[in-house]
Parts: sequence; C-alpha cells; structure tokens
Amino acid sequence: MIADKQNHLFQIAFVGEAIQARFPHVMSLAHFAKWRFGTLVQVYVTLIILLNMGISLTAEYTAIGDLFAKPIGNSTVDGQEIPLTIGVSRVLPVVLAGAVTTIYTAAGGLYVSIITDQIQAILSLFLLAVVAIFVAVTYRPEDLGPLPDALAANTAGWGSLATLGISLSASTVFTDALWQRVWASEDDAALKKGAAIGGALTTLVVFAFGFGGFLAAWAGWVPSSNVSSIAFFELLTQGGALNPVWIIVIVAILAVAMNASAVDSYQAAITDTIVSLCMTFGWNVNIWYARAVVVVINIAPVWASLQGYSIISLYLIPNMIATTSALPLLMGLIDCLEGYVTGFSVLFGCVFSFFSVAVYGIIDGDDFGDSLYNYFYLIYSWEAFVICLVASVVGVAIGVAIEASTRRLASLAGFYAPFPVPSSRPAELALLREVRLKGGKAASFETDSGSDATDQDTTVGKIATVRV
Repeated sequence: MIADKQNHLFQIAFVGEAIQARFPHVMSLAHFAKWRFGTLVQVYVTLIILLNMGISLTAEYTAIGDLFAKPIGNSTVDGQEIPLTIGVSRVLPVVLAGAVTTIYTAAGGLYVSIITDQIQAILSLFLLAVVAIFVAVTYRPEDLGPLPDALAANTAGWGSLATLGISLSASTVFTDALWQRVWASEDDAALKKGAAIGGALTTLVVFAFGFGGFLAAWAGWVPSSNVSSIAFFELLTQGGALNPVWIIVIVAILAVAMNASAVDSYQAAITDTIVSLCMTFGWNVNIWYARAVVVVINIAPVWASLQGYSIISLYLIPNMIATTSALPLLMGLIDCLEGYVTGFSVLFGCVFSFFSVAVYGIIDGDDFGDSLYNYFYLIYSWEAFVICLVASVVGVAIGVAIEASTRRLASLAGFYAPFPVPSSRPAELALLREVRLKGGKAASFETDSGSDATDQDTTVGKIATVRV
C-alpha cells in the first residue's frame, strides 16, 4: 500500500516525460488529449479531471471538518468514558481552510502553491518527528498477544493491492495538481529528482500514520465499532487511558498543514483546467477572471463538505470513472498504435468499461441502478476495479475493429476513409515520430524566439525544429 503512494509520483514523472517527448508544446493532460485524439476527447478528459479534483477537494474539506467535529476516541475522566474531540463544529475549520488557501492561491497561483507546499512539508516532518518520539516513549502495551485476524494476511488485504493500486494509479492520471509539477519542472532530471524525494517523504508520512493505527489495533486499543480513520488517535490516547492534549494538538496542526497543502494544489489545478478549456474555445481569460474562478470553485466543495459525506465513498466515484478512462488515454503514447487508436475508439473503450461494471453487478444479482450505486459509490471491490481496467482495453480493441470496418465499407462506397487514420500532427511532430519509430536518438527541439508560448495552438508550427 505504501508503494502505491510513491509509485504514482514516479508514474507522473515518467508518463509526463513521455508526453513531452512526443508533444513538446503541450502544457496539460487535456491539451495532450486534444492533439492526439481531438477536441471531443479533450472535453471528455477535462470533465473527468474536474470531477476527480472537485471531489478530491470536497474530500479534503470533509476530512478537516471530521477532524474537528467527530470524536477521535474516548477519554477516561473520574472513571467515566467521555468522547474526545478537538472541536465542536465542522463549519469554522472548513471555512477558514477554504478562505486562507483561496486568498494566497488567487494571489500567487501555482508558484505560491509550490512555495507553501515546501513550507508545509518541512513543518509536517518536524511535527511527525515529535509525534514519533512520543509514541516510542509511551507505547508500552501490557500484552500484545498474537496478531489479530483482521491485521493478518487475509482476502480483504490481498484484494486491496488491486483496489488501491488500480484506483490510485488511475486517479493520478486525471489529477492536474500533480501534472502541473511536470510542466513546471526545469528539466527531466529535476522532475525525476523531485518525484524521488517527494515519493520518499510521502512514503514516510503515510507509513507512519498507517503503522501507528496498526500498533493501536494490535494492542487492542481500537474498539471494533470504531472507524479505522481514527485508529492513530487511539494510539496517542492508548484507547482512552491517556489524555495527552498537547500531542493531539500537534497532530491536529500536522493534519491541517497537510490538508492545506492538498487544498491549494487542487485549487490551482482546477482553475488552470477551467481557464485552459476556455482558451481552447477562443475565450480570452485575464488574470482577474482566473482569480475569480479560484473563489467560485470553492463554493460547491465547501458546501458539500459540510454535509458530512463519507470520504471513502466520495473518492470511489472519481476513482472508478478514472479507471474506465486511464488506459485508453495512455494508449495514445504508443507510437505504433497511432492511426488505429483514435478518438472514437478511446471513447468507445471508456463507455464499454463503464457498462461492463454494471453488467458485472447484474450478473452478481443486482439491477442496473444498484450495481452502479454499489460499485461507484459504496463498495471498494477489487473484482470491479480489475473488470473496469481490463474492459477499457477490450473496449478500445472493439472500437478499433468497428472503426476499421466502417471506414472499409465507406471506402468501398467511394468515400475517402483511409485506415489507419492519417496523423493530424504538425509536420515537425510527425517527423519526430518517424525518427523515434526508426530508433533515432538525435532529435531535439529549439524554441522559436518569435513564437508566443502562451498561445500553444496557433504557434505549434513554429514551436520546434527537428534536427536528425
């Protein structure tokens, strides 16, 4: 599970490098989708990106609200157990988190988001070290005993390898908050170095919180009725035997810092995605409109977070939808498939994957509506994720066959409908592809100083000169 968190950073680094090698002028995943598959796929990808990041932003606000509003365990006072809470309401912390991050994101955009991420990371590591020392000193359970069945290797645990592995990897593809780091990186070396450092630190933090909950459950401090998300707090309070207010405050600050880091990244990325889509259709968006977008996009997530929806259920929706679409989109990076995998076959594969999950639910005894509700909102089923992933590739293959047959019939009827479909790449990029297919290694690009880097679509003909 820890490897999943690190791998998705490397995934972004290496896939981003592959995109830039084939389309050096693109500045977003949706922009890549446009140049490889057309405007319709670009709009589809943009909608998934907005859904994925919008729900992720809602989940972050929900998490900070839960931290301050829900009991994080029980504390024993004068022989009585009382719920232990950090606050009394989710409204104030959610609104404050949204307001503060909105202000500095609107003012500074991605640059400020990266700077604050660095500050928050340093603070988080320091506070995590303090918490680790506290746990090392105080963790003295009377008798650990054998490992409980729930913590031992079991079917649910092995299934989570597929569930988390597929869902996190697919969701990462449609998270512009991470892709922005690719486009902003100085070069490939800096990108990979940043991914390695970020992956290592992420692994450390995720492991610390996860292993802390594991230790609490092993010591018997986590009641069976408790939700696993607060198991780490049971470790700090030793199942209610202690009331270490100061360390709980530190953990709360740590959680807020990490939450703010995620929130401002989503805000900047959602704004960029919306503005880029507007510019695709020729709408000029100045800096003040962009800043207004930062404010507006927070209204719905803040409101939804105050309803107290399940965070796990919220994440399942975009995770499943991303799984239907990740592989079909990434197949656009396979040079030998160009001309075969087109916008039609990609969209067909996505739709085919979506309905395959519904069919699986019907076979399992549900009706159509219940199967979608169960597997897209309620149940993290490894079978559903695997079916979704495999069906997306099968659907693309079927789409290719349908398009090939249709074009063949159209050609026989006298229409111009060649297959494989001719490339729509500009001449420079088409030449680069030929060099790559033939094993050439000396292809490089020089930016034309007369081109306007902000207008990617109109200057693509001047963006690069290929030297072979």
